[in-house]
Amino acid sequence: MTIGILRMSDQIKVGAPEFTDKYVEMNIEDRLDAHCEIAAGALISGLTNVVTIRTDGLGSQYTKLGFVSGQVHGIGHGKVPEGADSVDHARGLIRGFQLDNVAKIAAKLAKIPEGDGSMLDNTTIIYFSDVGDKHHASNREWPYIVLGDMGGKLKSAGQYIQYPHKEHPGHHTIASWWLTLLHAAGKPQDGFGMKDNKVDAQSQRGPLQEILA
Repeated sequence: MTIGILRMSDQIKVGAPEFTDKYVEMNIEDRLDAHCEIAAGALISGLTNVVTIRTDGLGSQYTKLGFVSGQVHGIGHGKVPEGADSVDHARGLIRGFQLDNVAKIAAKLAKIPEGDGSMLDNTTIIYFSDVGDKHHASNREWPYIVLGDMGGKLKSAGQYIQYPHKEHPGHHTIASWWLTLLHAAGKPQDGFGMKDNKVDAQSQRGPLQEILA
């Protein structure tokens, strides 16, 4: 493994982020910015093809967005942090900051030539909550933002799709979304994870055709 990395040293330098003070800071904003730079660098260098970033945790406190106090956990329970007008205002600032960092990753990948286009053209970036629609979620809704079409394998551009709620015709579990990604990646599977006995079995098999190109 070490020998392989040494052979890739020139390629790794292409994606290596510039070391700055944010790599030793403890505030959540600088740490997330640094993690996104490392993620983009790892993809560009070819160290990995898949990256997962957890943006924050229950105890995280955003101190550079205008909040004087207030952890993410408290905001999730409806507590307005000092320095924000409302919970929705606080959440909007946090989501905006996170999406700005997603955009930074996309911009870095867009500058890297790959095939007939750029690395971004062959990548899919997914932004979503780990618990669905809300704090202590019911999981009846689970919004996703999808950027990129994985080299033309997904119909993600310009679409807003909302599937029917549970116990309504056309409902799908999130397993269908992961199955769609597997199909797009050339690893097709008919099922993913545990089946929901209260959902039509057929709707839990295969990809979402309206998203798969």
